[in-house]
Amino acid sequence: MPQSIFETCKPRPDVLSGTTRDEQFAAVLSHVVNGTAPDEYARPEIFFNHTHATHGLKTLLKAVCERLNGQGSMASIIRLTTQFGGGKTHALIALVHAVRGMQGVENVSEFVDPALLPKGKVRVAALDGDNSDPANGLTLEPGLLSYTLWGELAYRLAGREGYERVRKSDEKHVAPGAETLRELFGGEPVRPY
Repeated sequence: MPQSIFETCKPRPDVLSGTTRDEQFAAVLSHVVNGTAPDEYARPEIFFNHTHATHGLKTLLKAVCERLNGQGSMASIIRLTTQFGGGKTHALIALVHAVRGMQGVENVSEFVDPALLPKGKVRVAALDGDNSDPANGLTLEPGLLSYTLWGELAYRLAGREGYERVRKSDEKHVAPGAETLRELFGGEPVRPY
């Protein structure tokens, strides 16, 4: 007779002891990217220790790493489609750690072929639509506001200089041209989210 979930799944000691904090379950991609997330998300060795290597996650990591290495046939835009609570943010955090080399992760091969991890630096830009503010502007740094995702993307990729390159487009709420975007991406691999 098959075992029930209550017999096969045992909660971690922190869950049983009641010391688990609510913020452990509130993953915020931008916090991981900018280094302000709790250790459970910020430190790849902890994150992957608490992550199950699902088929979907492994496929996503492989596709993105291949693309960054100039391999594979996956499209450059991947749409993650799951319902609320389906793991989209978790998958994006896994991607951030993968493109940064999965430092300290002992079981890398459980998630992705280690040979696929990017060898050089990959710039990561996280855009959080929940925190954008097209009417009032999102504070990028003191005295600098962004009114569009384009302005925020430019800033995340190239700092103030990048923002200044698209300032007029941002203030007029229009998309910059393709050549301007190419300038922002430069010659390095970049993984915008």
